[in-house]
Amino acid sequence: MRLGGYKIGDKIIYTNSFTKPTLGKVVYYINDNYLVDLSDNTRRWATDRELKRCGEKNDYLNVVNKYIKGRKYRCIKDYIFNDSIFEGAFIETIPTNTEFTIDILFSYTKIIPINEYITIIYVALRPIAWKSKYETNILGGTINIVWEAFVKHFELVK
Repeated sequence: MRLGGYKIGDKIIYTNSFTKPTLGKVVYYINDNYLVDLSDNTRRWATDRELKRCGEKNDYLNVVNKYIKGRKYRCIKDYIFNDSIFEGAFIETIPTNTEFTIDILFSYTKIIPINEYITIIYVALRPIAWKSKYETNILGGTINIVWEAFVKHFELVK
């Protein structure tokens, strides 16, 4: 059930003139205000004007490109990822406090065995001071997988 402009569980980007854009999720709604869990481990009350929706639609990429692509991020706790969604992927660990920029963000649609389509999102990381094991560093997975990784493990530096 939709309450106001957003529903509980919607993935959002919280923006206002006083803070940097922060990823999060709507957890409560009352009187045209939303309580949102943010990736910086805080909860805030927000209005419609301070939130940008991120869903499974094409506008997801537009919003993410605006707020994430080319920005500087910091890993706030060790993050282990595969550089590919395919078998035999290289496994890499991004250490805590590692800074990097989002270099490329791209997606494609894949058919899964039960004849459903899913959108796979790739995020390529360009380390600033950290030397990775492998030449490329790509977070890959469905929109939800990539979103949860960012919310739990990364914060925007500038």
